[in-house]
Amino acid sequence: MVVTPVAATPVARYAHDCECCVLLGQDKDADLYYCPREGSLVARYGDDGPDYSSMPAYVVAHLEHGPLTVAHRLAVERDLL
Repeated sequence: MVVTPVAATPVARYAHDCECCVLLGQDKDADLYYCPREGSLVARYGDDGPDYSSMPAYVVAHLEHGPLTVAHRLAVERDLL
């Protein structure tokens, strides 16, 4: 019998108040999100309002490294982009 592992559901470390954002996972010190309303990717680094970076997904697609590129890869793998 072959058992297929079930992917763990990501858990956020930091508060994020956008109800439409989809938590994709984590990268080092950031929680990674995709916001379908804005079409952007978000890396949240802390609980305070300004503790994040974000960019439109179409811009991140052309970057070579960083947490937002990890978020882009995760969003593509989940067929969100």
